[in-house]
Amino acid sequence: MCLLGVTLLALGACTRADETTPLAAPQPQAARTAQADVPTAQSHAKVGLLLPLTGRAAAVGQDMQDAAQMALFDAQSDLQLLTEDTGDSPEQALRATQTALDQGASLILGPLFGNSARNIAPAAAGRGINVITFSNDATVARPGLFVLGFRPEEQVERIVRFAHDNGAKRVALLAPDDAYGNLATAAFRRTMATLDPSGTSSQTILYPADGDASAALQTAATSGVPFDAILIADGGQRLVQVAAQIKSGPNAATRLLGTRRVEEDSSILSAAPLQGAWIAGMAPDAVQSFMNRFATVYGHQPNELAVLSYDAVGLAALLARSNTGFAASAITDPQGFYGVLSPFRLKPDGTSEHNLAILQVDQGKLSVLAPAAQSFQSDVPTN
Repeated sequence: MCLLGVTLLALGACTRADETTPLAAPQPQAARTAQADVPTAQSHAKVGLLLPLTGRAAAVGQDMQDAAQMALFDAQSDLQLLTEDTGDSPEQALRATQTALDQGASLILGPLFGNSARNIAPAAAGRGINVITFSNDATVARPGLFVLGFRPEEQVERIVRFAHDNGAKRVALLAPDDAYGNLATAAFRRTMATLDPSGTSSQTILYPADGDASAALQTAATSGVPFDAILIADGGQRLVQVAAQIKSGPNAATRLLGTRRVEEDSSILSAAPLQGAWIAGMAPDAVQSFMNRFATVYGHQPNELAVLSYDAVGLAALLARSNTGFAASAITDPQGFYGVLSPFRLKPDGTSEHNLAILQVDQGKLSVLAPAAQSFQSDVPTN
């Protein structure tokens, strides 16, 4: 059986970074040819894969393990994955890390949770081994510990900049008073500070994490600021409720903005208050293509986090064929890499960037309003 899948390729390995290259994958034979010219310095390298295969996230961990195997097949790689169960605790993640290191792992992929990533970092660093965690918690990022997950900060920056460039000069943020909302708030304030140093064209309003957002909306309605756009950093039915309250008030004509949390529950895409909203996310066709390929092999649609293990293993397979191996300088190639959904790069400080598309909610589906950039610009500040 031959999978017609995306093979992860470094931008610099197959095209110049300043070229515009379609994200669509080459056919498998072309991918193998492109990779065959790269030296096989670590062709039999061992890579630790740390996933929660037991506990509350076991189903997610299994999908990620399956996606990792699919990536090995697609890359025609002979990497040896040393898969270890991290369970639910940072302590078990540390034991899993030590086992992988003792077995000769020269790179660690995982774990999934930020607290576990923070806990294993000293053990990996003590052996001189880099870690690419699947967490999206930027607070654990540091040199040698790279956060591959989709961070809310980059989503906020992308959608706010796009809205600003398209006429939305006065923007408000509505966010729950929780960890996600606080990250979104900090990113929003940083981004707006670069777009409007005077600070007069934006407002941030938090609402209770488990409560009614009506008081926050009343504050927005009486603020006296005629907003061009309102970013709601939330998801699910609470997002729909907040959007409905906005659309029934004085800001009814205001453009709504969102993050990837809109994509988490496809049932809300038909909600009337969300129609026409703009969000920063991944191209739906690319997402569905990956989901369908996974389902063809394993018989079910995976959790979307499976994309992260696919990309991480694809990256490891690519680097193993190079003279640099898993050195930090190779992992942090500023030109970035093509992932299964979009280009991404890992930065020396441990954070990551994903080039995000701008999507519009349109009668139960997401349509691409602006595609993801196919290369990276070093002069654009990121959160």
